[in-house]
Amino acid sequence: MTVFEALLLGILQGFTEFLPISSSGHLVLAETYLNFQPSRFLFFDVLLHAASLTAVCVFYRKRLVELVQVFFTWFSSGPASPERDYDKQLIIAQAISTVITGLIGIFFKDALESVRDHIRGVALSFLLTGALLTATRWAPSVPLNGVPRFPIPAWLFAVILGVAQGIAILPGVSRSGSTISIALLLGMGRVAAVEYSFLMSIPAILGACLLEFREAEFNVPWESALTGFAGSLAASVIFLWVLVWIVRKGHFHQFAYYVIPLGLFLLFYT
Repeated sequence: MTVFEALLLGILQGFTEFLPISSSGHLVLAETYLNFQPSRFLFFDVLLHAASLTAVCVFYRKRLVELVQVFFTWFSSGPASPERDYDKQLIIAQAISTVITGLIGIFFKDALESVRDHIRGVALSFLLTGALLTATRWAPSVPLNGVPRFPIPAWLFAVILGVAQGIAILPGVSRSGSTISIALLLGMGRVAAVEYSFLMSIPAILGACLLEFREAEFNVPWESALTGFAGSLAASVIFLWVLVWIVRKGHFHQFAYYVIPLGLFLLFYT
């Protein structure tokens, strides 16, 4: 893998990780058409995801500090508030979602990732992402301002979102697309849905990175690896901001106009 190819894949990862069009699916396509065997480059793929993880932590750094403070002052006698109550529910829900996603990863990761070497399987996954994105056109309307809330019991919301994130191990199923879409369809506000999705991604991506770095073969030159990481980090920061803006404007469903034709093309013409 050359430095230029690594930079191209890094930018592609950052671009597609936060826009709801599936970074893993696009990486499989790019690696396939660059004559790489996708399953041999899991280490490089996870390195690029680690760059995106870094971008999430930078983007939500203030929110993460707030949640850490709530966690360590959980039983303090300070005044109660709707914001603090929501943050407590959020911490518990995030923990539940992480456990659910982790269990899916432990028991079904190999089966789900086997789709990497089957383009038509990736095509069907793109179509699933497109269907979820399209459905958000009919999501309940929730005011942008005010204290966020869980539209259903927090534990149930957490289980559903954890399953959605776990299924997104499938290349072609967008993690952000599936989790944000389902959160919106359940009735969560737009900003809170994006926040929940990306806070939930932190332990999931971190756990995947640890597993893959331990198991995957390092077969990419260091200069290519570092270039790919830098490209992915820069693109991730930019397009995370872009995604938040798009969701706030209510244009999330329009990404279906891209992933559905892509899925159909891959399904019938490859």
